[in-house]
Amino acid sequence: KSIHYYAALYKGYTVGYVDFQDNEDSVKVLGLAVLEEFQGQGIGTRMLNIALDFAEGRGKRVDILVGAQNVAAQELYRRHGFEMKGKLEKHISGQEVMLMTKPAPQKGAAG
Repeated sequence: KSIHYYAALYKGYTVGYVDFQDNEDSVKVLGLAVLEEFQGQGIGTRMLNIALDFAEGRGKRVDILVGAQNVAAQELYRRHGFEMKGKLEKHISGQEVMLMTKPAPQKGAAG
């Protein structure tokens, strides 16, 4: 297992990041965030694509947790091929947490 961390910088300051864990059969996104004043500029998409490209290059599925109230993030993930898989038993910061997954690419599929 290895953890990878990438940051989006603006004038030397971190305005967004993604970190993910490379597991045997999957890539688990541990965190993905963009400062509110920088949202809507494609930074979140670029951060997500880093993890997706990493996983695709290794033929692995991608798992990500998202707050049930975070509709914007859920929509971003759906646009990138994620499906809602279920709800966690525990709450994080008082919120319900959902598991979304993007299946591994099909072997031999062009894409």
